[in-house]
Amino acid sequence: MAFGGIPQPRKPRDPFQLTAEQQAVVDLVLRTWEAKQKGIKTFSCEFTLWEYGGTLRNDNEPRSSNDGALYYAPPDKGRYEVFDKDGNSLEHWVCDGRAIYEFKTANKELVEHSLPEEMRGKAIADTPLPFVFGSTAEKMRQRYWMRVTTLANQGNENFLKKGQIFLEAIPKFKHDAANFQKVEIILNERDMLPYAINQFLPSHTPKNPSRKAYEFRAHKVNGGMDQFNRFFSKPRKPLGWKYVVEKPGEPASDDKVQLPTLDRGARLPATDKVKAR
Repeated sequence: MAFGGIPQPRKPRDPFQLTAEQQAVVDLVLRTWEAKQKGIKTFSCEFTLWEYGGTLRNDNEPRSSNDGALYYAPPDKGRYEVFDKDGNSLEHWVCDGRAIYEFKTANKELVEHSLPEEMRGKAIADTPLPFVFGSTAEKMRQRYWMRVTTLANQGNENFLKKGQIFLEAIPKFKHDAANFQKVEIILNERDMLPYAINQFLPSHTPKNPSRKAYEFRAHKVNGGMDQFNRFFSKPRKPLGWKYVVEKPGEPASDDKVQLPTLDRGARLPATDKVKAR
């Protein structure tokens, strides 16, 4: 998981070639999503994470399936954790606004990723789960090339349900491309909260699919802040573990980041198909 540094842009290259009408749909979705985000003081949900690839199995058969939970309080506090079947933590990080604390179970290390002053107050929006933690429409436009493909995915009711919006996003920055080549996001139109996220990982190819799929549930918005504060405090180092402090890294060149091959034939909805609420 990549956390560090100030991201550097690649050379501009829009892979979607959107028409003015198609871009208007994207802008409308982003504005509506941002308006809903402004009303969130605290947010939590549970999720299931399926991981695909790394074996000779069919891409429709996950190599692992685990549950997890996340918590968020804008602008810069968050907690993310994935558990195994016995309730043990597999992946876990906490942000208290000053640093991101990452539990590396395999190495028995608690790593503090210190945040520079210019990233404090906005670090959560830069984590590898877009549209889950708070951001702005402008920030999302800066980070990703995006298109809305709701109509193209409505044929399969097991995949996209009525009242949901389907987006595709490709990162413009190496900071995000270190986490995925492309991400697909399903939002519930009523509240613009995430229903599912599908990440195509950097190692993904058509012959060697590698991806993560999230399905979110039990959304809770604006619960008691006092109850939430305990989730965001600096965690204690587990007994027998090592505490490691990592300073923010230096920016690197992004020119060599490659775009994935995309299906350019998907249809997009007319602007009146996605309405602000």
